[in-house]
Amino acid sequence: MQDRNPEEKSMYFVDIKTGEITMEPTPEHTFTVIANEDEIQDLRDLFEQNYDADKRGYLRAHVPWQEYHTFSANENADYDTSIELIYAMLYKLGDGEARKHIKNMGILKEQNYDNENFK
Repeated sequence: MQDRNPEEKSMYFVDIKTGEITMEPTPEHTFTVIANEDEIQDLRDLFEQNYDADKRGYLRAHVPWQEYHTFSANENADYDTSIELIYAMLYKLGDGEARKHIKNMGILKEQNYDNENFK
């Protein structure tokens, strides 16, 4: 078996609901991206950050003595930031259909996610 060049781009399929990234299409896949191994690892890291932020919010929601309106803005902001970064990376790496869908969602703020420095 020949080793792949880590900079070589391949097609991946991403399920936004589960955070699953595969090289084989599945009925559940949501977005198609073209990426190298480092970019896919960055995307996996973003999904992990999102999961951690979601878990912190879930645990906080079960603290009965703290009223909801005093819920930490940071707990919400962490989740919001991580999901926006996931969509930004999907937009940057996505095929035309993925980009169009994400743009139509209006989830991304007005900034240049196509630039080389975005990570």
